[in-house]
Amino acid sequence: MCARALFPFAFAAALLPAADSLSIAEAVFDELVRQDFPALAARFSAQMKAAAPPEKLAATVAPALTGFGPLRSGRPRPRYTQAQGNDVFVFPAEFEKNRVNIIITLNPEGQLAGMFFQAPDPEPPKAGELLVATGDARLPATLALPDGPGPFPVLVLVHGSGPQDRDETIGANAPFRDLADGLASRGVGTLRYVKRTRQAPQSPVPTVEQEVIEDALSAMALARRQARVDPKKVFLLGHSLGGYLGPRIALRDSEVAGLVLLAANARPIETLAREQLRYLGAPSGTLDKLLAAAPASYWADLRAYEPVATAQKVRAPMLILQGERDYQVTMEDFGLWKEGLQSRADVILKSYPKLNHLFLEGEGKSVPAEYGKPGRIPDYVLDDVAAFVKSAAKPR
Repeated sequence: MCARALFPFAFAAALLPAADSLSIAEAVFDELVRQDFPALAARFSAQMKAAAPPEKLAATVAPALTGFGPLRSGRPRPRYTQAQGNDVFVFPAEFEKNRVNIIITLNPEGQLAGMFFQAPDPEPPKAGELLVATGDARLPATLALPDGPGPFPVLVLVHGSGPQDRDETIGANAPFRDLADGLASRGVGTLRYVKRTRQAPQSPVPTVEQEVIEDALSAMALARRQARVDPKKVFLLGHSLGGYLGPRIALRDSEVAGLVLLAANARPIETLAREQLRYLGAPSGTLDKLLAAAPASYWADLRAYEPVATAQKVRAPMLILQGERDYQVTMEDFGLWKEGLQSRADVILKSYPKLNHLFLEGEGKSVPAEYGKPGRIPDYVLDDVAAFVKSAAKPR
């Protein structure tokens, strides 16, 4: 599910907050940054208490804040709008290790009705920077290649859900940066880019075609045109939503050399969302609100898509990897990939007991707070991906 569907604020221009409302929002921001969770919990509205129990606040938020590092340059000046009768403040915060927009929503009584982290404002492309171009969209990209003359095989990295940056930064972690660094040292290049819903957040995304697929195809074509890249060895690596859509993208690119799917769901996103909300103990009715926030065309498009059946039509080798501790995409999905593709000699499936959805190690039950703890994708995963890319060749 795309993150813009999770936070359906209709931002308006030319609004000014009341002085009291602004001072409360600034106090909330300061309490959040210094991790004064009792003070924050005392500000919760009744609805906020039901959606995010105060006793769970520290466990959920503290790891992410700790991973961000100290706040730089003091409290930022917020942008302001109104939504559904509430005051909404967007603080573009810059921490030592991360940039993030902190969204603070106050109800008419001045109570805290919403608080979450959102991807930061997009940065303008740098002079001479690679751009993934699709129509009017221009998405800054980074090509990371091994040392030497090449030509090298390259993986185009396709994000999971939400308005992701090129590193797929989630909490204190950056899985795509880990992949780029680790694979370059193993003789494999990568191309990663800013997702359209982050670079151009006002761009309409009626379906995953606009959210993901068009830009992935453009990125594949861009990779093939680069010096020191073997145009016959350009692969697609998709994580989460990107992996789920990987077969659909591959059917549109007859030159794809192979697919790597990380934590790719095989079941409908609505089914996964229902399971995730139950796993996290979310209030009843949350799923209906999430589904209502995205256009009907988005869900209609996905309901017609069958990823395993589509993968069966892809005439390219595949590597499908799964963390066994992943609560967002589970081993049930992995089992469906295995069942549907077991007759394919060119498909490798492998799961890892210690890994979560971000392919980071941990113990016991996986929880969202893990994502706030800095980690790195283990060497054994990087070794498996590099070995597959080097050995795979598109059937002719």
